[in-house]
Amino acid sequence: MYQPLSQIEEQLAKEVVDIAIKVHKELGPGLLESIYQKCFCHELERRGIPYKQQVAVPIYFESLKIDDGLRLDLLVDNLIVLN
Repeated sequence: MYQPLSQIEEQLAKEVVDIAIKVHKELGPGLLESIYQKCFCHELERRGIPYKQQVAVPIYFESLKIDDGLRLDLLVDNLIVLN
């Protein structure tokens, strides 16, 4: 079964949701995803939250390793995946 989130994980999740709502409220619907992502990253930086963009995640199948199998849009503080 799942373990409860730590206090740090809970706070980070709240920050991510808050940022998403802020960006959407200010920009509204209908823009390119890249615009929302740039604004989201700007707000992460402003709040001092570490993140990585376009993180490659290898996929393994039996003895096969596929290096270009999955790319995460954003990885926030090595805890939250946003695609």
